Amino acid sequence: MTLVQRFGRLDLFITMTCNPNWKEIKRELLPGQTPQDRPNLLTRVFHAKLEELKKDINGKGVLGNIVAYAYVIEFQKRGLPHVYMLVVLDENDKLNNPDDYDQIVKAEIPNKHEESHLHNVFVDARWVCALDALWRIFKFVVNWIYPTVQRLQIHLPNMHQVRFQYDQTIANILIDERLNKTMLTEFFTLNRNDAKAKRYLYREIPEHYRWIRSERL
Repeated sequence: MTLVQRFGRLDLFITMTCNPNWKEIKRELLPGQTPQDRPNLLTRVFHAKLEELKKDINGKGVLGNIVAYAYVIEFQKRGLPHVYMLVVLDENDKLNNPDDYDQIVKAEIPNKHEESHLHNVFVDARWVCALDALWRIFKFVVNWIYPTVQRLQIHLPNMHQVRFQYDQTIANILIDERLNKTMLTEFFTLNRNDAKAKRYLYREIPEHYRWIRSERL
């Protein structure tokens, strides 16, 4: 929602699913093996394909100039990974009529009345498969958002959360002035001390100032 508020409506919803018949997978199989025997291979090849997709749309701009995007990796019931990606295009490259969309969209949801058997197969289920586990073991990114969104704190006066070590005493915690500082309180402090900051809303501050968590300023 933050990206939409900043950059405008979403323009594209892109999906890509791992294909076990990709040549990059089949040529690496040992004699007698099937793709399902090599979840590590499927995971790595899909990850490489995903990186190429990101280069094409965000680096090469094959769909236009992208100002923001977010994606998440999920896994089919049979174990194949796929990506869901949301894309916001620059104002000059937005798709504004059916003809624009027809230039890039080559798929549609099956008609409920004409292809009911296909329409009724989008199953709502979740399970952890070998590829799901390996994606996380390899520490590949599961979701991504660009540009980075900073979560801002909101609280009532003296009602903010305070974190402390188990060996600290309550007395020492209460007299620690640093613990009374939060993003919200320092936003008001910033407005008092910096005339330039007054032109920005709270949600716009991370675009111009940096919050240093260790120093709480």
